[in-house]
Amino acid sequence: MDDAIVDKRYSLVDEPWITVVYTDGTVRNVSLMTLFRDAPAIREITGEMPQMYFTTLRLALAILYRAYEFPVLTKERLIEEWVAIWNQGTFDLDIVEGYLEDCRDGFDLLSFDRPFYQAAGLEYVGKECDPISELMPDIPKPDKFLFAMRSPKSVQELSLDEAARYIVLAQAYDIAGIKSPVQGSTHVSGGKVYAPKGAVGTGWCGAIGGVFLEGENLFQTLLLNWALWDTARSGGPLAEREGDVPPWELPSPGSDLSEVDPAGPVKALTWQSRRIRLVFDESRQKAVGVISSYGDVTTAVDKQYCEIMTAWRESEAQRKRLGTVHVPWMPQQHDASKALWRGLAPMLSSGSVLGAGKDLRPGVIVWAQGLLDSRAISPDRPLSLHAQGMAYGTQSSVFEDAIDDRIDLCALLFRDDSQAVFSVLEVVSQADAAVSELVKFVRSMELAAGDKRRSGSFDDDVRERAYDALDQLFRERIFHFTTEVDPFDYCNVWRSDVRACLWALACSYVDEAGRSLFAEHDGMTSGRALHYFRAGLSRALGSAGVDAHSNGSEDTSE
Repeated sequence: MDDAIVDKRYSLVDEPWITVVYTDGTVRNVSLMTLFRDAPAIREITGEMPQMYFTTLRLALAILYRAYEFPVLTKERLIEEWVAIWNQGTFDLDIVEGYLEDCRDGFDLLSFDRPFYQAAGLEYVGKECDPISELMPDIPKPDKFLFAMRSPKSVQELSLDEAARYIVLAQAYDIAGIKSPVQGSTHVSGGKVYAPKGAVGTGWCGAIGGVFLEGENLFQTLLLNWALWDTARSGGPLAEREGDVPPWELPSPGSDLSEVDPAGPVKALTWQSRRIRLVFDESRQKAVGVISSYGDVTTAVDKQYCEIMTAWRESEAQRKRLGTVHVPWMPQQHDASKALWRGLAPMLSSGSVLGAGKDLRPGVIVWAQGLLDSRAISPDRPLSLHAQGMAYGTQSSVFEDAIDDRIDLCALLFRDDSQAVFSVLEVVSQADAAVSELVKFVRSMELAAGDKRRSGSFDDDVRERAYDALDQLFRERIFHFTTEVDPFDYCNVWRSDVRACLWALACSYVDEAGRSLFAEHDGMTSGRALHYFRAGLSRALGSAGVDAHSNGSEDTSE
């Protein structure tokens, strides 16, 4: 083999592999060095899939945790250090670039001894490598390739920058299910490898409801998610925990899976869910295949001490299954069928269903509240809450949906004891109840028409239409909820807007039916259905002087 090929390197420290959007709209690939150097001028990370933002952001956060060393690990001093960096407006490049230089060898994608995010020398037992498309969640299986947006030839190989992006994504979100055994594996059953019972089968990020905060640029986004103190869980520092070391500082892992727990946030942010090795062409300029099996496996139970980018829920079912005295915490995953504003409660409310005094919010939001309390950031500072994740089907062995939603809001809403948080969550809950009243109304309309054929999917269509109509209203109302508004008056107007929106939808259903308001069937008329709906809206949203309506439909007396 040519010596130049043997010695070929592709260090992510220098090579442009991360796709970013600059604040001026320019899109380009940058190296890790440039990512931190240009962070104030970069708006966001992007890539072939939106989730590459989340996975690459986590990698960059792990670098910050390891690069910076703090002289005193008290909450007050850590916030002071954080504020100093925030006010500086840029990272100390001597610190960050010095760390990257020290770890350069661990970021080499092509290394034979310690390839980045891979296991050196990994080989399947009795079979060749898989096609490189197995690494790509956005590419369907060959039997369904008809529906792909790419040609089959375009996914037979990946450039090195593409391969780097996809391998970071795979460690975070790979599907569960049956894996082929690799040489050295001791967890083979019937020629197949399964995840241990009770363990997370997908990549770690596939088991959580990924959430992060966004500022005006990538520098602010990284700082906002760089939680240095955990008030709610351990009551101690998150930085510099013993054994909390990323993979690029360690020797290449063995080929066998390992049942371990993360030592801290750095391990969780860079969790090696898979043993992976990329297979390259002869020139080592393209990735043409992949070998992949289970790697570091853990459970999702009680990982709040290290995972800072998900909300949590208490699981009585897990307590019974595990036989624990305490009620375990489990990640609060996203519902792919719901907009983010409908799932704000676990993000913003610290309340616990099964016990008091427990803060189930994401660690990054708990940290944001600490910054607010210390006046490090203003309560009226506009930020974005960004949720990303993957939804799986058939025992998590296939990708079913991708989740990517963000909502703009003011930092005020990260103070869980504020009236603002209570008011916002109350209106969201009341809107859910009001939409349920709309579903009842449409059922009554169908009854009045003599159509008794009902199905859950029909109800879902009504709900989807309602939430689509409410979506922009809620996003705008949440964003404009600042310290300058009176929560009581603001939410009353908000409820009136919800009432008007749903009443207009009800009237449109009446118009579409084209029936008399008084034509009766099975004791129901369209007019009576509207009357009941008005009462339902009052129950859900409170009474109003006048309901918004169209075509004079408010008068529904018979």
